[in-house]
Amino acid sequence: MRGLASAWRELRLRPSRYISSLAAVVLAVAFLAATQTAAVTESQALAKREVLFASQADVVVETHLWHSESARTQRDQALALAESSLATRPDVLAVERFSQVYARVSLGDRSAGVMLASSPQSPALRWYAPSSGRLPVASDEIVLTQHTAQELAAQVGDRLTLQGTPTRTLTLVGLTAQRGFADPPGYVTFASILQVDAAFPPPDLRILVNPDKFRSTTPGSSGDGVGIWLLARLKDPSQAIPVTVATQQALTDGGFLKIVAQARSAAEVRDEAVRALASGTDWLAAVLGGSGLVALLVGALLIANTFAILMAQRRRQLALLRVVGATRGQVLRRNLTEALLLGLAGSALGVPLGVAAAALVAATL
Repeated sequence: MRGLASAWRELRLRPSRYISSLAAVVLAVAFLAATQTAAVTESQALAKREVLFASQADVVVETHLWHSESARTQRDQALALAESSLATRPDVLAVERFSQVYARVSLGDRSAGVMLASSPQSPALRWYAPSSGRLPVASDEIVLTQHTAQELAAQVGDRLTLQGTPTRTLTLVGLTAQRGFADPPGYVTFASILQVDAAFPPPDLRILVNPDKFRSTTPGSSGDGVGIWLLARLKDPSQAIPVTVATQQALTDGGFLKIVAQARSAAEVRDEAVRALASGTDWLAAVLGGSGLVALLVGALLIANTFAILMAQRRRQLALLRVVGATRGQVLRRNLTEALLLGLAGSALGVPLGVAAAALVAATL
């Protein structure tokens, strides 16, 4: 305790000696805390954005358009059966089909990639609201994020070109303040998505070689059409599991395999997306963690160099301590205690500073 008291007294009476060391500890710890916080929060946020369409639903029927001639017929029959099963339940508030597909929109010589997503008609299932303008109601209307509109230099009322074969013209009717997407959404009507689906080229056998490319372009599909989900909102969300089980039983009785259509609770879909994306972004956490460790190493070297200079400056003081009876071990313990106190103080300041910096950066992205 006497060593701790003397070390604290030294720090308190001569703080100017230790400012550079304390700053190095704070910066190193803050950087490590910021990178780890950013890695965790951003991976979770990305996963939630990927399944925003299920954020207001309680039950989701997933279908997959496989690479076969009868795939569309099987998918559509499964969707009709699931819709019929859900429609007979009095506890179902709203049921709608949802689809999304990657596309590019342009205005003049500017273009941007967007994930076209069908905008739910029911407010109970809709997860977004325009910050300006209105919702799309016709098949030739679209709502973009403010960032995408800035990228295109577009304003509400402008006529955009939806690239493809054939090209289509869409009127920008609204903007949303959403941000932070890998592929920013472009909200259109479900009928507009079906027009894109009808324009798909014949099945491309390259899907067998590179399925990931098509999976990112046409989620829920093997590349020769759009994928379709069925979203259901219940009056009582606690009944999600029984309704899911009943819907899946109806699909099974109808002869549909789970690889074609599967009923799942929306909570399960969201949790699975978080786990899948978290495992896919382990490299990001590793890179950021490595950067943080490098920062700690640099900070440690700086601190060690600063302490070496301090010890050289305090040579007379340390010699005096030895003259009055202090042992080599006592002097060493005192210096180590000073370093420990600096480390604790720097960590106490650096951790909240790093977390705050990560939150600030996340809010501005």
